[in-house]
Amino acid sequence: MENKQISPKANRILYAVVVGALCITALIIGIVAVANRPESTQPPIGSGSVTTNTPASTRPQGTTPSQPTGGEDEPTVYLCPLSGSVARRHDPENFYYSQSMGDWRTHTGIDIAARLGDTVTVAADGTVDEIWEDVLMGTCVSVRHEGNTVSVYKNLAPELAAGVTVGAALEAGDAIGAVGESAMCEMADEAHLHFEVMQNGVAVDPLAVLSEESREASLTFDD
Repeated sequence: MENKQISPKANRILYAVVVGALCITALIIGIVAVANRPESTQPPIGSGSVTTNTPASTRPQGTTPSQPTGGEDEPTVYLCPLSGSVARRHDPENFYYSQSMGDWRTHTGIDIAARLGDTVTVAADGTVDEIWEDVLMGTCVSVRHEGNTVSVYKNLAPELAAGVTVGAALEAGDAIGAVGESAMCEMADEAHLHFEVMQNGVAVDPLAVLSEESREASLTFDD
């Protein structure tokens, strides 16, 4: 009985059929796997949206992620910078006659009459904003507080308290300097501190800013 050998051409055909069958099988398996894969919860790349789930155990009790956990800051309390009598009030609209200058002018602060050399203290916690010599108001210091409020102390003695420099942090009641007589435009008046308060760049009545308790304890009024 004769053995017939398969021709090379037949071998190639058979090989091609087997490879084709394997490719089709792999394709079918891939399609089924993709169809059964669960949908991704991640946003598409470049969508600009990322969701982060915070475990409930890491959140403060009784809050949600959008709620603040801290309380509001207490309002700043302003104290009188020294004890004395209010010799002239804040009056930016009406003119008064200045004995020193011989003219009529308005008054954007209050004058607290005191003894020459009495200690002047800062009205509230803040930072020394500026120290300058004014031609009319003499030695001046401004202190910046929270809420865009600035307290200004004028007609001081030239020598300030130790540590009072621009940028220095002060606490309410810290000494700034002493009552002087450096203000040329108020030199005819008795010894006093010229005290101003600015809020958002506008001069306001210092008596409206100072605490009622401090006013009653430290100030008297001539009128």
